[in-house]
Amino acid sequence: MSSTPQFKFTSFLRTGLKWLPKNKSTKLTDDEDSQMYIVENDEDELDRQIVQHYICRLCFDGNYTAPMDDLLKRGAKVLEIGCGPAAWSLEMSSTFPNLQFVLQSHSRASYSPNLHYYRHIKSQFFGFDIEEFNPPQVFPTTVMPQNCFFEVADATKLPLPYNDNEFDFVFMRSFANVLTTENWPKVLQELVRITKEGGYVQVVDANFDFKCLGPNTDILVRALQKAMRLRGLNPTVATKLPAMLAQAGLINVHDEMYSAPVGKFDGTKLGMLVKENWAHSVKAYSPLLIKTRVMSEKDINRHVGFLFDEVEEHRTREEFCAVYGQKPRAD
Repeated sequence: MSSTPQFKFTSFLRTGLKWLPKNKSTKLTDDEDSQMYIVENDEDELDRQIVQHYICRLCFDGNYTAPMDDLLKRGAKVLEIGCGPAAWSLEMSSTFPNLQFVLQSHSRASYSPNLHYYRHIKSQFFGFDIEEFNPPQVFPTTVMPQNCFFEVADATKLPLPYNDNEFDFVFMRSFANVLTTENWPKVLQELVRITKEGGYVQVVDANFDFKCLGPNTDILVRALQKAMRLRGLNPTVATKLPAMLAQAGLINVHDEMYSAPVGKFDGTKLGMLVKENWAHSVKAYSPLLIKTRVMSEKDINRHVGFLFDEVEEHRTREEFCAVYGQKPRAD
């Protein structure tokens, strides 16, 4: 029986993150809204989201694949949908920080110095996440870049509280376990609405159809896929994102798929991070399997006992998809 891997790359991101009091239970319930959120929210889930951030950054060699470099340097308004612990927004706002310019001139008439202070904001980053079903809230409260802002909103409650054509870049990640098959087109159309003409929408997600599975891993994966479908979710929605972004009205759609190792068998940091993410995911998704009566807790524990050896032996892989498209300009 293998042991669950333990890695900690996330402690520095906890600095300045404030856990607010829980105003609702994080347990999976039968009410209508909670059906959309299939994982419990606690410190392990926070760790999982932060680990996922670094996984995606390694897979795609950066925090985005859309051609945004020049615009971000000139100045852009950026929105992250469902920011969670805000690792993406915090890194982006640090990469493209506010700059202050102090211009000094002298009046020839009075010979007294006139100081002109200009605050030039290169790019602004906005992130939102829900309050009711993401307690305790983990928005940064002390480590806060001056060009980074957070608020409470819910991506499943449309319309979003933003104007038409408000953002140059809208970024959404890890919603395969949140949005139902029915909701995906509606949400993508809403992202297009709030994006400026000529701006970009990018969606990044995992494909839950994992490759090269051992026998026990295969049983767990099939159970997870079944439980997701029972909740109206599509486990392989990531592979359909290019077509969905095009159907939402975007042009110049581009997609990248990265097949990441699950384990240390390829000797990379990425593989170790993905394996850590799987360790968090076992805890995160087990209540869903039990709640939907797809698998008992006893059976989950029995199969998980072989999981982390099997991913090494069978060289298991997980696919991550990054897709972006551009909002056309009105002619």
